[in-house]
Amino acid sequence: MNREVELVHALADGEVTPVEEAEAKRLVESDPNLRAEFEWAKALKSSMVANCKPIANDEAWKRCVGRLDDLDRVAKAESFVGKWAWVFCGALLLMIFAGGIVSRTVGSRTVSSTQIAGLLDPTGSGLVDAKRVAPEVKTADFVSLSGFTPTSRVTGYLDNRPFVRFGLRDQLGLGGLAVVMIQGADRIEGLDQPTSHVDIRAGRLNDVNAVTWPVQGNTCILFGERPTDELVALAQDMMK
Repeated sequence: MNREVELVHALADGEVTPVEEAEAKRLVESDPNLRAEFEWAKALKSSMVANCKPIANDEAWKRCVGRLDDLDRVAKAESFVGKWAWVFCGALLLMIFAGGIVSRTVGSRTVSSTQIAGLLDPTGSGLVDAKRVAPEVKTADFVSLSGFTPTSRVTGYLDNRPFVRFGLRDQLGLGGLAVVMIQGADRIEGLDQPTSHVDIRAGRLNDVNAVTWPVQGNTCILFGERPTDELVALAQDMMK
């Protein structure tokens, strides 16, 4: 329905301003089609007034009004969401991406099993960066090696975390053991099995038995060709 027809219908309903009334009357007088539309609208209104009696039901009317208001609110909400959906999606993706970056760079204190693989090399040559100064890892402050004989010492960085690795012989002179202290880590992937000690977890790294325990926000790993129970007992001897 174009504006002229709407104006003619409004004239028939008596819902026009003085300015609109003058324009509507001019249209009716100058356009036979609009005059016919006006006469039809007047006849329809008269017929409805004569034949459609109002039904008084205030409760039903209130429900209808409430439903119309609900539909109007839903339409406004859908319009707002539809208009800004790309912004919301972009912000969500940005938050997910930023969260992943933070988790990988500063939030994650878990060391993966693939990163640990280089520690199984007795020389630790694959982990030493000649261009960086070897870090100072205060192992003696947290781990007691009094019952062991160190056979080697290697320091370096593991995923930008300072570490120190000692090759060891036990009191019987048997070797094949190594203990590693990693700063800034509190969990080793793959070493999650509970043991007889509440703080010690066990598992295998490259088919080698290993146990791990937290120390002042850092992590110690003891591994070697020994049964897990024996490694747990040795780890308890190292705990201060």
